[in-house]
Amino acid sequence: MKKGNLHILSVTKYNNGEPIHEAQDFEEWKKFNKAQQGAFCKYMNDEDETGQILYNWFVLNDSRGIVPEGMKLATSEIWNSIESELENDESLQGFLKNGKREHFGFFVGNQKAGYYWSNKTHERNNERAIFFSILNSGGNEIFEVDCDKRLGLSILCIKE
Repeated sequence: MKKGNLHILSVTKYNNGEPIHEAQDFEEWKKFNKAQQGAFCKYMNDEDETGQILYNWFVLNDSRGIVPEGMKLATSEIWNSIESELENDESLQGFLKNGKREHFGFFVGNQKAGYYWSNKTHERNNERAIFFSILNSGGNEIFEVDCDKRLGLSILCIKE
């Protein structure tokens, strides 16, 4: 898997051009999540235009779409391919370490782990979604876990 084929989304508009709600503080993050509306925030609410963008699950599953044309959401198969290359590619490791926003507001894990949305929904509980956790402090392991849709996670796409 070549790093150049991977793209961590940093868009602030849906594919139809409509803006995604920006949560500039925790109160706004809670408000959009409570209403089950798509929202993004920048890591640590950084005002830098190049800051890392995190999305709640509602953005990824909005009918207006967020994955750009010519790209697709990274699937389990793609993550498996990435996992096999992590051990030998330190630049790929660094590229994927993004951190996340907890649903209660704290930002954690930047430069220690990466957290990415999947399009899977837990079959037994539709209030939860599946995400991938990358490069946790114990090594180069990728795994899927059940998580809260109110988290702020990154979205990884690959060129088709």
